[in-house]
Amino acid sequence: MQKIANTSELQRELRRLLSYAQSQRPSRLQLASACQDLSERVAGQHEARIAPTRYLPPQARDTEPVDPQGTDVSAWTYDGTDKTGRVIYYAIAFVGKQSKPIWHHSFGTRAHERDEAIQKLIDSRKARMKVKEEEQAEKRKFSTDLFMGDILYTSWGYDQTNVDWYEVVEVTGPQSVIIREIGATTRRTDSAGNDYMMPTPGDYIGPEMKKRVSPGNSIKITSFAYAHKWDGKPKYETGAHGGH
Repeated sequence: MQKIANTSELQRELRRLLSYAQSQRPSRLQLASACQDLSERVAGQHEARIAPTRYLPPQARDTEPVDPQGTDVSAWTYDGTDKTGRVIYYAIAFVGKQSKPIWHHSFGTRAHERDEAIQKLIDSRKARMKVKEEEQAEKRKFSTDLFMGDILYTSWGYDQTNVDWYEVVEVTGPQSVIIREIGATTRRTDSAGNDYMMPTPGDYIGPEMKKRVSPGNSIKITSFAYAHKWDGKPKYETGAHGGH
């Protein structure tokens, strides 16, 4: 993802987005996705300017971390003394690439509790990584049972609910399909003015899109909208009074 370099580039991208909205008349989901992409590019540039660094207490900076293989844990231990001269045991722990510690504790005079806390964190991260590996293995084995003609829908929105519809026009592989956005009709409107929508198969209003299918026949349309197989029932959508 190309990041926004400066204010002039941001202004140029905003003008391009406005021109796109006026000339291409994109669907509301396409326009929302374009705005989201621009927002992420701006946020990405902000993150690039502020490189994350890990803070370590001065007493821990010359020590080797506890970072066993098979985990993403890095923990530093160090000692101090209290007013009476007793040794106080400390530890600070990080996971993954996070710049903020997952915890930074004093264990008083109980060195064994420090060791136990670090081991507990290591065990929990190992278990979590094992689950993620198993999930990835399941994803690799997954094969979609979607067929040409199946209908999918997304339900998304922050302060209102929007529903968009898609039709599978081709199954291109065990985990990939080609879909097109289709229109919809209002089946009924409730007393509050909210609509219940039904798709109109074959009424194509968008271009073909090749998409990867995840377990559960879920398809990522944008970062905030995922399509799922339609169950044949009307789907709720905020009525015109809510912003449509």
